[in-house]
Amino acid sequence: MYFLAIDAGGTKTEVAVGDEQQVLSREVGGSIKLPNVGPEAAGANLREVVVRALSHAGLTSKQINGACIGMSGISRADIRDWLTQSMAELLPAKATLVGDQEIAHYAAFLGEPGVLVIAGTGSIAIGKSPEGKTARCGGWGAKFSDEGSAYWIGELAVRKLFRLRDRGAEVPLLPRIVEDLALGNADRLVSAQENFDFATLFPTICKTAEEGDLTAWYVLSEAGRELADMALAVAQSLCLVRGTVCGAGSVFRYAPLVRSAFRGALVANAAHLIYDEKLVEPVLGALAMARQAHA
Repeated sequence: MYFLAIDAGGTKTEVAVGDEQQVLSREVGGSIKLPNVGPEAAGANLREVVVRALSHAGLTSKQINGACIGMSGISRADIRDWLTQSMAELLPAKATLVGDQEIAHYAAFLGEPGVLVIAGTGSIAIGKSPEGKTARCGGWGAKFSDEGSAYWIGELAVRKLFRLRDRGAEVPLLPRIVEDLALGNADRLVSAQENFDFATLFPTICKTAEEGDLTAWYVLSEAGRELADMALAVAQSLCLVRGTVCGAGSVFRYAPLVRSAFRGALVANAAHLIYDEKLVEPVLGALAMARQAHA
């Protein structure tokens, strides 16, 4: 039997195809988030990456026995209806639709208890207790939440940089951001702030932190501490006396300073929580859930 899994993130879509035991192919394509790219582009991106993944696995859509898709906003009727119809056009097999946090938690703990902190474009912490109780912290969007996310990191960095510039301090990170984004000057960043995607600053901030920039170092460290606080909030809600915490998403993957600050904050404030630094791959959680649903 063969299964297909999709992790629909904010900026990319990852697809995995596998049998009962192994992964046969993995592909990455464009976003299928309707609010981000619209239904036409989302549909084209979905078809392209699914067809490519099936082709590289040497399979046709008719050979797929089950599928699972993890996507944020899946509780919205319009998104769920669109995805249901789009998958039905691609695969004869039934597709299970769940939130992206569910496939990530399953990838980390395979249904067992634990706390998972996801930090990509946005952020959220979710947990499950030994009794089966669940809890969450964050994930309410950039206006109200998303602490420690790539968007939050970019926005905090810009706030700090403009304050330092106003004080007449040296701010080498600001012209670096302007150059990397081809903005011309910092004033264009100010004029575009209402529609600016601060998450695009994350790679530059990570790189300059590695080069020793103190502002970048501070912001990434603060992100780690905020994410640890989210994990602690979930653990307190679940009344966990001990447990394992994992991190997922691009912020954990690409920012060692975030991981270091996250680990330190847990040690200082939540010694009963053990940080497992394994690489969590949500698309593999979706693949495992597809297998389980079919079984």
